[in-house]
Amino acid sequence: MHHGNSLSSTRLFNDELVKRHKDNKDCYFVDMGDGMDLIVGQAGDKRWKASMVDPQYVGADNPIDRMIEGYSGLLEPIKDRLIVMMDGNHSLSILERYGTNPTKRVAARLWGEGAEDRVMGYSGFLVTRFVYRGTDHSRVRSLTWNLTHGISNGTGKTLGGYITSMGTDSTHYIADIHAFGHNHRLTGVDRVKVGVDGNRKKIVSKKEVILNTGTFLKSFSDSSDTSYAERARYIPGELGYMELNVRVENKGLEIYHAKRTFL
Repeated sequence: MHHGNSLSSTRLFNDELVKRHKDNKDCYFVDMGDGMDLIVGQAGDKRWKASMVDPQYVGADNPIDRMIEGYSGLLEPIKDRLIVMMDGNHSLSILERYGTNPTKRVAARLWGEGAEDRVMGYSGFLVTRFVYRGTDHSRVRSLTWNLTHGISNGTGKTLGGYITSMGTDSTHYIADIHAFGHNHRLTGVDRVKVGVDGNRKKIVSKKEVILNTGTFLKSFSDSSDTSYAERARYIPGELGYMELNVRVENKGLEIYHAKRTFL
């Protein structure tokens, strides 16, 4: 998620994510939604301000078409390793107003007839499988992802509110990884659950990872122009994205997360 037509985000997205990882064949991507900001004057969005938008979209009568074209171009170098795209609230707002889905239109440009298999909607589950190839055998390990563009409660002004909201929401879903977007926060939390294996009569544990996947959109402007985040007095957020590192071993999966920040 990066709000790709804002003044601050396009260069960061291209330089810090695409260029860094586009040649890494073992790196795969999940688009958590709202890659395009889609706050446009034509939609009557009160948050729209010309000073916050890339000039190429301000003077055009068809800014959404241009945003779709621009974002598709940014994703082109990594499209073969982009597993899935989520719908975001901005994209769904455009769908409700105008009957066209920008996320699906980007997917169609990238993958043609296979686009429908790459778009998940606002929430969904993803299963990734990893193969360990030892000397005598192969073993398949899988991770289940609970993905959602995000939840809005507790995201604005309290430091721990969004973490509590993610923790509460994720208790209702069975998954190894719970990933959230929407609120522009960048953080990762491990939650360990313990229980008992009745057959082995042994205490066992399982780790779940909860991720808030970040943004490339600056909350505050570099000029005297006021952004909607400044006016609402949102907590300044880190710019960046979350990496999930998975190492396949004979005994199982080693999982850890790392923040890539550039504030």
